[in-house]
Amino acid sequence: MKKDRAISFGICIGVGILLFAFCAYSQGLFESQDFKTTIGILSDCFLIPGVLLAGCGGLSWVASQGAFTTLRYAFASLLAGFRHPTKQFPSFYEYKQERDALRKPWLKSCLFTGVGFLAAAVICVVIYLV
Repeated sequence: MKKDRAISFGICIGVGILLFAFCAYSQGLFESQDFKTTIGILSDCFLIPGVLLAGCGGLSWVASQGAFTTLRYAFASLLAGFRHPTKQFPSFYEYKQERDALRKPWLKSCLFTGVGFLAAAVICVVIYLV
């Protein structure tokens, strides 16, 4: 279990570093600039992966609580009506019980990695403002 958690955090950190590097390259972080501009760009570069990773982690937590089950049921029953009009689609209660049994855990590693990147962005903003 701990190995899976370490791999999950490693993947999230790797994705965050790739997003950071892409933002840094696209905003010209590696060109010679003054200190305040560099810190401002660093803040932006930490913010983008932080928002994306924390957002994915937050949405996965909401989905693990069953918040999107109703929407998923509505679209699945609509599509099933078009594909198999004579076949009876299960009731919402049966569908919800089946989805609850198959539900995956939420992405804690994405949320915590994203919060870490957001914290680094806040530190850069504080340094920028001082």
